[in-house]
Amino acid sequence: MTLFDLTWRNVKNNFQTYFLYFVSMVFSILVFYLFNSINYNQQVTQAVGNKMNFLLSFGSILTAVFSAIFMGYSHAFFTRRRKREIGLYNLLGLQRSQVAKMLFCENLVMGTIALASGIFLGVLFSKLFTMLLLNLMGHYVQINLFISPRAVFNTVGVFLLVFLIISWHAHRIIYRFQLVELFRAEQRGESQPHGSVRLALLSILLIAGGYLVALNPQLVFLFPVYAVLVLGLVISGTFALFKSFSVFALQLARRNKQHYYWGMNLISNSNLLYRIKSNAAMLATIAVLSAITLTAVGMSYSLYFGAGEEMQKYFPFSYVYLEGNLNEDRQVDAVIAAYPQHGVRADVKIPYLELEGKIFGITGFHRTAQIISESSYLDLIRARGVNPDIKLKNPGEAILFAQGNPSNLQGETFIIKNEHPVTQEFQITEAKPYLLMNTMFFTLVVSDGDFAQMTKVQAPAVVRGILVDRQAKSAELSQELNQKFNLLSSFFDQYRWNLEQSGMTMFVGAFLGLVFLLATGSVIYFRQLNEAGKDHLNYIILRKIGVGRREIRRSISRQVMVIFLFPLLVGTVHAVMALSVLGNLLYKNLTIPIAITVVAYTLIYLFYYLLTVDSYDRLVNAPGQ
Repeated sequence: MTLFDLTWRNVKNNFQTYFLYFVSMVFSILVFYLFNSINYNQQVTQAVGNKMNFLLSFGSILTAVFSAIFMGYSHAFFTRRRKREIGLYNLLGLQRSQVAKMLFCENLVMGTIALASGIFLGVLFSKLFTMLLLNLMGHYVQINLFISPRAVFNTVGVFLLVFLIISWHAHRIIYRFQLVELFRAEQRGESQPHGSVRLALLSILLIAGGYLVALNPQLVFLFPVYAVLVLGLVISGTFALFKSFSVFALQLARRNKQHYYWGMNLISNSNLLYRIKSNAAMLATIAVLSAITLTAVGMSYSLYFGAGEEMQKYFPFSYVYLEGNLNEDRQVDAVIAAYPQHGVRADVKIPYLELEGKIFGITGFHRTAQIISESSYLDLIRARGVNPDIKLKNPGEAILFAQGNPSNLQGETFIIKNEHPVTQEFQITEAKPYLLMNTMFFTLVVSDGDFAQMTKVQAPAVVRGILVDRQAKSAELSQELNQKFNLLSSFFDQYRWNLEQSGMTMFVGAFLGLVFLLATGSVIYFRQLNEAGKDHLNYIILRKIGVGRREIRRSISRQVMVIFLFPLLVGTVHAVMALSVLGNLLYKNLTIPIAITVVAYTLIYLFYYLLTVDSYDRLVNAPGQ
């Protein structure tokens, strides 16, 4: 038997063990090829331009880097797991160089198969996913099947380099093993870990401190320091939580003697306690990665599915332009009339003043404000089909309408300086987080009397706002109006831009999230199968003293559940907190996106959990053993 025959035989015999690793590699390669293929697709460029090149390139780089780390970790883990097999090869007369060459070839063969499979699947599904991306971005165009030679070359080059580096690293690991170590690797005992009460409490305090800093809105203005501080506290707290608090909690559970000695709880608790030390760093890393993934996917999901609602909030009219003359108004009306599917629902003309001002007592707060009368406000709000929700009581009062959350300006005094100069002050009695007109980003509604006095100093401009039916589908009408007239704002243009950005972000975020999820789930699966190999003799002894197979499976299920559930819960809590903070900063309600993302993530993790329990049980508890 040649060395190549032995290599190929090992690949086939170990393929079932490496299956999830292989699937994760194939999916990573598919995603990398897909991002590159879309990036080089001229049909896509013609439809949406070059606006998504950066995000796709960033996604490709992130996929390659994370895949390289995952593959390197996994392959080093597999190599160490096969110490006994490698020792046997040495006893049979194979030199270290031959064993190293065999493992090098094994990894290269599996990598080449994964590379060919990933590119094949990428080519096969590229049209489907490209059309999905364009649909998410609001472009309903037909795309032909496109095979990008540059994408194939990039994918082969990047991942072949990754496989060569990993194989070379595995080659070097062989020379570090001692023959005695190879045969006694699984006989080494593990010392009982001891949880530190101080470190356990410190982990909770670090995470709580990170949350408190994240929830402090005043620190957001120092964003670099704010972000580093929050991440530093939460990540360090997470590692301390898994390293010490988990051990402390399991040791505390031992004190409940009635529960501890019930059924297989003694075995389950002891196994977890002895294994948690070696798995702590891995589980903490997975918890952090899960939090990042959930946050990224949840945020991109919310940006996409909240796009229409946000546009209605900040761009309430379909078209806005400064009124010039009666002839121009008639021309605009004629163009709109040529598109009967976009009938006019509302048409208002609003006089306004645009003046400089500042907030009294707040240094550096200077803002250009649009001033309209209370009567104009009523015309605007009724045109949108909304009931008025404000009322001015006294002269000198104003109500603010602005983007974001202007409630912190409620009760402040806004000072306006006119041309003569005449200084006028308005107390902001209410602040509303939406816009009255597309182009009015900081609008003060004042009484009719105050507005009339101000117009004696400066003549107002008049802006016309038109609201049409099916404005989200008004591409042709919007294009014609933009070409013929000097529009200040078009709802469709803003809506399309926002849809493109959010759709692209969700597409890239979803695929990157799946890459991370498959990799982290696979890592837990591998580690648990490794634990199963070490515990095999222990379970044989349990069966010999009368423990039933069902009880053993129940014990395995509980142990594996803790390993899967702990990082998932911690990661979910971190992600919910991060999304809540981001929702407050963006003034968005992210409850539904958070819930959908967490449920989807949990279901995929549940699949890995069930698969791990089944594989673990077959290794240590199958009939005939």
